[in-house]
Amino acid sequence: MRTTVLFFSVCLAFLIWFFIFSIWTKDFIPFWPSLSLGCVLLTSIAFTQIGWPKKFHLHFKDLWLGVLLAGFLYGIFFFGKMGLDFFFPSTHQDIQLIYQNKSSLSSLWISGLLLFIIGPGEEIFWRGYVQKECIHLFGLKKGFALSLFFYTGVHFFAFNLPLLLAAFTCGLFWGLMRLYFRSFLPVILSHAFWDFAVFILFPLQ
Repeated sequence: MRTTVLFFSVCLAFLIWFFIFSIWTKDFIPFWPSLSLGCVLLTSIAFTQIGWPKKFHLHFKDLWLGVLLAGFLYGIFFFGKMGLDFFFPSTHQDIQLIYQNKSSLSSLWISGLLLFIIGPGEEIFWRGYVQKECIHLFGLKKGFALSLFFYTGVHFFAFNLPLLLAAFTCGLFWGLMRLYFRSFLPVILSHAFWDFAVFILFPLQ
């Protein structure tokens, strides 16, 4: 039963990402609202499996750890982009395409969605549920690799190599941090802060 629910949930995530990158953004719903709605749906599914949080305690340690992890990951991407620009200058256009949806909504709205819905929602679903469940069902190494493959794979529908590399890097980083930290909050916060930094504060264009 648990394997079936996991399989259904991951298939639904692939379907949502397919529509977001291939259909919704072109003909129906703008990119950011559709991504937010998808994250809300997936987060709700995750909570039905891992349980709704009864208490929420945000400590200062969680906050500064989240900022620190987000800054460290941003640094990886900053130097990684320098390497791509130097060795593979043709990827510059693909990177610009990642930011093409910024103009579809105001920066204030995008910031709110990234910080409070998209970043936390993705983390709760992919690391809080999918990674945890994959490890429970298939063991640490196989489960971790499978969840990383799933998270990277949903971004395939953008047909953008730098985005695929970014998804793999982020999935690996946040996945390892989820295993390392006892509290899940620093990882959730780092995802939200990193999204905000890379898309709004200091875009890597």
